[in-house]
Amino acid sequence: MKLILQCLFCTRRGYNIIMTTSLSSDVPVGYFSWAEYDMMAPVQPKTEAALAAAFISNCGARNFRLQALEALEKLNIKIDSYGGCHRNRDGRGTL
Repeated sequence: MKLILQCLFCTRRGYNIIMTTSLSSDVPVGYFSWAEYDMMAPVQPKTEAALAAAFISNCGARNFRLQALEALEKLNIKIDSYGGCHRNRDGRGTL
């Protein structure tokens, strides 16, 4: 039988798996308050027409993020881009 212990500060003492906020634990978990971030609140309806949002600030990255963004826009898929690269939104409206 596997025994799992979740706590902030604990030792292994008879438990197979330890879940703590430490990155060195078997299962690291973030330290946050459900109430603080209102995680259980109902989802608010979308207010923007864009299908997705992009936040890309590393314009020289060796991946295809910018190319993927441009390819999607060529297919008439609206994407709001807020990062330093291919920016078309500023958070208050269209640039």
